[in-house]
Amino acid sequence: LKVGIDYEGQPVALEPMHTLIIGPTGSGKTEFLRNLIESWPHRVMAIDFKGGLGFSKAFGIERLVTNHSDDLDEFILEVQQELDSRELKLANSEVLRPVILLVDEFSTVVRQSQGAAQLVENIASKGRALEFYLVAASQTLSGVSRTVLANSLQRVGLGLIDQVDAMQMGLSKHRRSEFGPGWSVA
Repeated sequence: LKVGIDYEGQPVALEPMHTLIIGPTGSGKTEFLRNLIESWPHRVMAIDFKGGLGFSKAFGIERLVTNHSDDLDEFILEVQQELDSRELKLANSEVLRPVILLVDEFSTVVRQSQGAAQLVENIASKGRALEFYLVAASQTLSGVSRTVLANSLQRVGLGLIDQVDAMQMGLSKHRRSEFGPGWSVA
């Protein structure tokens, strides 16, 4: 998944897996997510509690619900049914095509919708085996459950993130081992 370029002009890519992106306002989270979406050749569904403005120009989103959508509960039910269907297909040895559920303003989404909170917990705990990946972006780890944090093996910090959040994500400069040059390697 191509998400941008590093300071040396080299492409930065992520693996398809549960991903947690943390960064303060203006750090580029939404742009990062748009780049990711546009490089993903499979299905993308999204929840955006910034009114969908960040993704109105993104190509490749199959379904987008926002904090202004009347069909959030219907969307949550459809995604849960998709998860259930994938479990049956996997049990029958059917090949599953990958899907991403992208959640922007993650902390706000799970705070305002109990159904969304349960859905992302389900995806975080069993989605990997079902080729159903959670990509969540938030300003801080506030509201991010231990289940989501533990299962988000790919973690990205953008901008000047809070040091407590950095440490919990394993991104603290005091805890990391040495990396090569450039932030993309880290």
